[in-house]
Amino acid sequence: MKNLLIRNLSEKTIERLKKKAAANGRSLQAEIKHMLEGYASEYTREEAVHEINEIYEAFKSEKRSFSDSNKDVRSLRE
Repeated sequence: MKNLLIRNLSEKTIERLKKKAAANGRSLQAEIKHMLEGYASEYTREEAVHEINEIYEAFKSEKRSFSDSNKDVRSLRE
């Protein structure tokens, strides 16, 4: 596993991170690791579009139909 050093964080930032860590029952290091891993695991826009297109193509290949929800949405807005 690699290490990461972050320099020059303000005291205010460190204190806020410590409070978040305590509220979540984690050490400061575990809290920051949790936050960074969560951020890094999020889909990029390109990954999300690719995933959606794969699902769409899978549905199409199974001859599933897609309803147009515009009418439903418009009626809900009225």
